[in-house]
Parts: sequence; C-alpha cells; structure tokens
Amino acid sequence: MFGNFVCGVNTDHKRGYIYRAYPIKDYLLMRFKTPFFYEIDGKRFVGKAGDCILHRPNSYIAHGPLSEHTSFVNDWVHFTYSEEDEEFLQILPTDKLISMNDGKTFEHLLTEITEESLLKDEFSKQLVSNNIYHLLVLLLRANEEQSENPLQLQFKGIRTHIMNHISEKWTLESMAKLSSYSVSRFCALYTEFFGTSPLNDLLEARLKTAKRLLALQSYKIGDVAQMCGFTSIHYFSKFFKNHTGKSPNEYYK
Repeated sequence: MFGNFVCGVNTDHKRGYIYRAYPIKDYLLMRFKTPFFYEIDGKRFVGKAGDCILHRPNSYIAHGPLSEHTSFVNDWVHFTYSEEDEEFLQILPTDKLISMNDGKTFEHLLTEITEESLLKDEFSKQLVSNNIYHLLVLLLRANEEQSENPLQLQFKGIRTHIMNHISEKWTLESMAKLSSYSVSRFCALYTEFFGTSPLNDLLEARLKTAKRLLALQSYKIGDVAQMCGFTSIHYFSKFFKNHTGKSPNEYYK
C-alpha cells in the first residue's frame, strides 16, 4: 500500500528557486506547468510544461526554472511504498521525462489525496493509496503512448472509433478507408498492432456489449442484436451460442 505522503497542487516556487535532494528519500512524482530544468545524478536536462517525472529513492536530483529571473510551477507528491507494491514499481519509468496532457485528472487525484488525508478515518489510507496508484497508472500509460510510433497512434484512434460505433455495418473496406491503406495492408497492420484481425476484434467487442446489455434485462433480444450491429436475430443468436454455449434467451434468464 502506498502511503506516508506529502503533496502539493499548483505549487509556485519563487524566482530562481532550485529544489535539491541529495539523495531523495522516497518516490517523488511531479508534473510541471512551466518550462524547467532538472538534474539527475549529475546530468542536466530541460523539460516543458506538461512533462512528468517519477524519481526513485536514492537519486540525487535538482529542479528549477530555466532562468534565475523566473519561477516554476508544478504538482507533486512524495510517497512511500510497501513490499506488495515493489513488483508494480519495477515496471514504471523512473527519472525520465514523460509528456502527460491530462493535467486536470492529475490535479483532481492530488486534491482527493489531500482531502482524504484530512479525514483520517478507517477508509482514508486505502483511498489515498488507490489515488497514488491511479496517478502512477496515468504515468505508465502516457509513457506507453509516447513510445508508440505515429502509425500505431493512427491505428489506435481508428480502433477507438470503430469500437465506439459497433452498431454500424462495418466491412473491411469501410474500416480500411479510415486509414487510407488497402484492405490487405490495413488488416496486416491492424493484426500486428492489436494481435487480432479487425473483424475478430469487432465481433469480440459486440459479444461483450451484448452480454452486458442482456444482463441488464432491460432490452429485447432483437434490440440487443441491433444495438450491437448484428444484421438479424437468427445470426446473433447463432453467434452468441457458438461463443458462450448459451442462447441469448438462456443467458438472459
């Protein structure tokens, strides 16, 4: 469980101020809102507004404005961890600049951490730990997106669009048009990036959505079939039973 934290939101450091820690005692996650420099173990780097850094314990660090005549502003949280968190922390990118555009969520989570710490009831420690975990997941995802090439990002956007419109009558041709590639090239790239073909991916999404809608017991089977993009109740029922072992009627009950 993450805990023993100190955090700040919109911290405006005075002109020319430089934060130094030799070495840092715990993990420190920061998101900067102004241009800045940072030093890690004697090496100097420059960052821009929106960049984040997660420093690991025992690092020798320094942060400051690019000019002694300016200040720098950031959100930040120091935190400790328990043995159960070690495996997760090992996969996180540390001492590396990562661009994170979702500053509002970052601020919101830090604000919730502060508010929960003031309550100090039986739930506070777990909720604080959950929010720190959420911040670290945001960092991990931002790092993964940053490492993706432009083509991967393009296909990720295409996939998101398709999954948000599963009720449409998609064909391989209509999917490929979103990319400007031929059908064969589109299918090859899609499979390379997501580990499944575009049609199989779409059918899996339709099946998951159908299960959720049937479980609500608020819709007729025909309506569920239409909402999930199946052209007929007969085809939907056959597909559903082949993949779940139950008919929609049996799953509904």
